[in-house]
Amino acid sequence: MPDFEAAFAAYFTQGPDGRPRYDDRPGGKHALQAYAYRPVPSVQVVTLDVFDTVRGAVRARLDDAQMTWLRSVLRRARADGVPWVIVQGHTPVLGPVRVRGSSGLQYDGGRRSELWRVFRDLGVDLYLCGEVHDVTAIERDGVTQLSHGGLYQFGLTNFLLADVYADRLELQLRDFDVTHSDRDPRLWESRPAGIPSTIGVTGPARTIGTAVLDPDGTLRDRTGILLPYTPTR
Repeated sequence: MPDFEAAFAAYFTQGPDGRPRYDDRPGGKHALQAYAYRPVPSVQVVTLDVFDTVRGAVRARLDDAQMTWLRSVLRRARADGVPWVIVQGHTPVLGPVRVRGSSGLQYDGGRRSELWRVFRDLGVDLYLCGEVHDVTAIERDGVTQLSHGGLYQFGLTNFLLADVYADRLELQLRDFDVTHSDRDPRLWESRPAGIPSTIGVTGPARTIGTAVLDPDGTLRDRTGILLPYTPTR
């Protein structure tokens, strides 16, 4: 974990001189992984590091310093009248969600966790997460969780396009058609099977689901993969 965190910071949260790109960040051990900023005055974005290492064990939860900082960011956004608050972290908090080529790891405590209560009580509109390499939208307590993204070797290599308006967020999931070939030896990875040696993306991205999020937390006009998900078993 320390090596990965250092590499992440070097590419995403630090400039060439090593200084942090974002002034608003927590104290403590996650100061270079978590950050908050406003790309425009009407949108507050918060990125969390949901992996906490304690005595050599890694758990999906926020440490105290990051939780305290998150509360302060959300309270400040509310005081400033920011209409849209978007938080992103690696693991889903709510379930069930679709899972493809993943362990299905979720945030400790789920809907009963302190993190979800903070989302609910301090005005988070949208929580973006990954981990599961598939797409599921869940609305609970006035907060929408959208798990998305993918790993190309498993397909569904998608991205979210969000158009922000004063009275709504328009959400669109776009997906690429991915091909892969095993004509050559697979590339090394920690799994014995390895990664396909040749992977390609064909054609433009296509829309696989849409939805509209209202300021009161209502997720409406859902289509495609953003329709409510019910596991078949």
